[in-house]
Amino acid sequence: MFTLALGCVACSTGPAPEVQIKEPTIASPAPTEPLKLQPTAAPTLTPMPPTETPPPTETPEPEMGTFANPYPFAFESVWTIEFLDWWTDTQVAFNFQILELVWGDECWQMVQAANMFNDPPDEGFEYLCMKIRVTNIGDNPIQDHFSAASEFPIISDGQEMEAPFVVDPKPTYEIETLFPGGSAEGWGTWLIKASDIDPLLSLYRNPADGAGMIQLIRP
Repeated sequence: MFTLALGCVACSTGPAPEVQIKEPTIASPAPTEPLKLQPTAAPTLTPMPPTETPPPTETPEPEMGTFANPYPFAFESVWTIEFLDWWTDTQVAFNFQILELVWGDECWQMVQAANMFNDPPDEGFEYLCMKIRVTNIGDNPIQDHFSAASEFPIISDGQEMEAPFVVDPKPTYEIETLFPGGSAEGWGTWLIKASDIDPLLSLYRNPADGAGMIQLIRP
């Protein structure tokens, strides 16, 4: 059976059919529109205000006459003080001048000559002799000036010193009342520490009442 079938197939085979091969058709791409670029708007620039350089800050001048910044000493200086005198409850004003200044042993000789019963200063201390002038430039009398050292205390090595109990050299500065326009001058004796080279003299009876410190420079 198998042999016969092959023979029949062979018998029925005619001329080979013509095969036509077509070239593949490549479709052309659809035309594309050119890319349109939208113009970009220019960025908006916000003007910045100019940077102002702040003016240099002026350093305020330190207050004069304080413990940290006392008035420098000079014989020709005239210091003016105004305050409410709580002893008399009146407003007073005066000019203050230092006329002469004597330190140490020389001052002690002056004090000893003023009164033979004056005691020498204790060990570690010395006397300071100062001749001052006070002029009343206010409208009210200045009262209760018992002595220069009690009226104008000294701060030595940061400590307020008590007025020494001595008779001052003459002419002494001792007044009870100084009327407007009046002037008084004379010697006073102060006690300071011997190691202090620049004690402070206060133009206020209470040194804490105001800026009235004068720095005394030992020669």
